[in-house]
Amino acid sequence: MAPAAAWEQCEEFITGGYSPIKDINDPQVTEIVNFAVTEYNKRTEAKLKFEKVIKGEIQFVEGTNYNVTLSASNSSVSNTYETVVYDLWGASKGPFGSRIRRGGEGREGEGF
Repeated sequence: MAPAAAWEQCEEFITGGYSPIKDINDPQVTEIVNFAVTEYNKRTEAKLKFEKVIKGEIQFVEGTNYNVTLSASNSSVSNTYETVVYDLWGASKGPFGSRIRRGGEGREGEGF
């Protein structure tokens, strides 16, 4: 996502820190989270299906970090997961890396 588009997702800017995402249902946020779930599925051979974003924060560094809590299902069971997606500004193909883990558990699917 371009810096200007990412900036629009920021509710309030905190220098060097995370700020709440203004609209967690924005298609650009959904695209970032779908990337994380897809990458997680590739690395772990899981079959998670993204359901919705629950909450999220954004941080501007040499790109954009998205720290998002989401709901996803594996077969018929729905769980809460946390993901951090790093979107490198100027990258030609979307987000650069991600990691995702189920809420309250150890790290899964490291990818940076």
